[in-house]
Amino acid sequence: MRMLKSCGPGPFYRRRQYAGKYLVGIGVAAALMALSVGWLVSDAAAQTNDPPDNGAVSVEECLGKAYSPVGPTGQTLAREGVIEENLLPTLVTDDMCGDVLERAQNGDPVQALVAAQNYIQEIKLVEDSIHKAAGEATARASDRRLYGDVSLVSAMGELQANKGPAQRQYRDRETPSGGGGKGPRVKPVRRAAASVSETAAGIVADGDGSISDMFERVEAVALSRGLSRSEADYSARCGLETALLNAISKELIHGRYIKVSPAPTPKEMEYGDSVTVELLVSGDASGLYEKLEGQYGEVAEASETEEGCVGVVESMKARISDRSFKIDPHQDKEVKRITHDTAWRWDVTANTEGKNTVDLFVGHVLQLGEMELVPHWVEPSPVRHATITVKQEPLRAKSDLVGRNWQWLLLPAVIALAAATWLVWMLGRREHDR
Repeated sequence: MRMLKSCGPGPFYRRRQYAGKYLVGIGVAAALMALSVGWLVSDAAAQTNDPPDNGAVSVEECLGKAYSPVGPTGQTLAREGVIEENLLPTLVTDDMCGDVLERAQNGDPVQALVAAQNYIQEIKLVEDSIHKAAGEATARASDRRLYGDVSLVSAMGELQANKGPAQRQYRDRETPSGGGGKGPRVKPVRRAAASVSETAAGIVADGDGSISDMFERVEAVALSRGLSRSEADYSARCGLETALLNAISKELIHGRYIKVSPAPTPKEMEYGDSVTVELLVSGDASGLYEKLEGQYGEVAEASETEEGCVGVVESMKARISDRSFKIDPHQDKEVKRITHDTAWRWDVTANTEGKNTVDLFVGHVLQLGEMELVPHWVEPSPVRHATITVKQEPLRAKSDLVGRNWQWLLLPAVIALAAATWLVWMLGRREHDR
């Protein structure tokens, strides 16, 4: 019988197919190696330009150097949305810790925690802008295709870019980052972001030169820290924007745009009594937002980036934090747009005896894309801190006195009752004898 000749590919075709797959594999491996080497070189350059890192401490450990343990207070403020939940374990260098303590102005633990929240938020916004610039650079460098499919390099860049804003801005506890040291260390990118943020704050505080000149000086520092031109551009814009926002906050406080009543807050209250606390932000503050918008426009002109790192929506959020008071807000929303005189009111009712505290916060509403961040609180914050001693009402105090001492009052009562009974009996007997 005659066998039919196979119509399948011959040996030569199969060799070409295998060779093609082999070349594709080599291409993917080369792309991965190039990306890995690029990351290593970038990280090494950043570490070379960084000052020696003597290790790291958490924000909680940092604040513990100057204050009593802040853990319980921090956990309460985190539950109330005043600080980020992962603020306390965030790692900082010794220099960054010194900046946090200086910013706290020797206040109480609440003020120190809010100062740390603002400080870390600013640095992480700058850090996020650096990652964004690096992600865009990676995407541009890997904009090619291998064998009809998206390259693995591009896919990895896309994976980084697709991380949510919260993931990119607020990262978990860092891992050791080279140098052979023991224990956790602050990553070079965060140290670079802290340097950029600190430089921008100092330049804005000095107020010397135009916005364009300020931008160039901040960008120069970013470049000296080993950042690429794109990363320096992004980070300088973000650092300058957050520094300008801080300057506006200082004007709000020193310009008397914010008023709190009653002034002063009562130091004592009777149990069950209430007091209405009012926070008023003057409508003139809208002029400060217009000033900030103009400054942001100048920063945008000096930068080559298409957008800033954070949006200020000309609104403010007010929040009251209490310890053992009953709070009844007069308003439905904590966020209000500042277009005219704007007030928030709360009825504060004493319902727990002893010394209790009330803290009042107000801050700028920030947005990162479609996500609303923890507000950038006006400092020093809280804008009102009050310790109120709650006394018991007289009737309740008497009732409690009887309740606590009934066993001592029982014997005199029995004796009095027996005496009264004996007296009635004696009077009755005398009457009978007559």
